[in-house]
Amino acid sequence: MRLPASAAALYLSAGLALACGPQEGTVTLPVTPSERALIYTATDLSQDFEGFSIDPSKETWKLERDHEGTYNLVYTYEDLATQPALYMMTTLVRAQSTEVATEWRTGLREGFDGGGPKVGRRDHNELLHWGSSQCQMLMNDTVDIGTVCFFQKEHLAGMVVMAGAMWTEPDEVTQFLQSRLDRFEAWEPRAPLND
Repeated sequence: MRLPASAAALYLSAGLALACGPQEGTVTLPVTPSERALIYTATDLSQDFEGFSIDPSKETWKLERDHEGTYNLVYTYEDLATQPALYMMTTLVRAQSTEVATEWRTGLREGFDGGGPKVGRRDHNELLHWGSSQCQMLMNDTVDIGTVCFFQKEHLAGMVVMAGAMWTEPDEVTQFLQSRLDRFEAWEPRAPLND
């Protein structure tokens, strides 16, 4: 884990509400503790690494289910006032089919490319080996400021973005994300009560 310049998260906060707005025909569901356990959060980061003061009120959670039965779980943490500034966003999608998951992964990638921050990137694909995955270091000029990973395994897809801190070694990703991805693979979300 490495901490870049404290202003790094500023570069990522603009434009990253992508793919998070309500879609037509979706139902919003409460996020349960078992669903929260699927995601590596800012609170987890502060417990695993020194130097972070986390304000839980800056965490947001959203779980939606569309009319076809695809679930979209989104976690965001944004604190640009505290130093070091920190931005984290995770989107996990459990789709009804591999084809729909592929559409989601493509949409997340295109949304990040088109609507996300204008920062440099360099491939760092050895960070994550889970299904089909792609990771990049996010850069301000030549300074690494964060990490983004897109991934898909059959009907599951997702994206993890972090700025203000970043993973630089595969063993870090394995240590902090692998158990969550294993839980994600076993996740059986419940149906909304009022379908």
